[in-house]
Amino acid sequence: LPDLDAPVLEMAFIYSVDDSGKLVRETVDLEEMTEETLLQCLIERGVLEEGTEVNTFGIDGGEKAGPGVSADAVGDGERIGTLDVSQFPQMDAAREQQILNAIANTFIDNFELDKLKILIEGENFTSANQTQGDEDYLDSTDDYTEKK
Repeated sequence: LPDLDAPVLEMAFIYSVDDSGKLVRETVDLEEMTEETLLQCLIERGVLEEGTEVNTFGIDGGEKAGPGVSADAVGDGERIGTLDVSQFPQMDAAREQQILNAIANTFIDNFELDKLKILIEGENFTSANQTQGDEDYLDSTDDYTEKK
């Protein structure tokens, strides 16, 4: 018999970077999928440092069709997520890009976004390796492997 008290879990895709520098996708079950739970999953997998927090997260653009969404609410245009985090680790350019890809893919896949903007403490992403402007966004990449 099914356990009627069992929690209802949501499936999420979490991306990380393996020891060889390759992007890896893992499927996890979460009690609640929020920007905070996704960020915690990224921290647990070493993508971001312990103590990193979500300052804000928002989505602009068209609403996706689905249960509970009226046809009138479905918008057109790109769905753009903006993730503002408290910190970002300093690292070499190649690793940094893989970390950015892991964050972007995690949020784009799970929130059905077209692209993602990352801010650090409310400012455009800037590091020793790159500086993003107001119109710079991250796209998802399909260059990853599935975790076994």
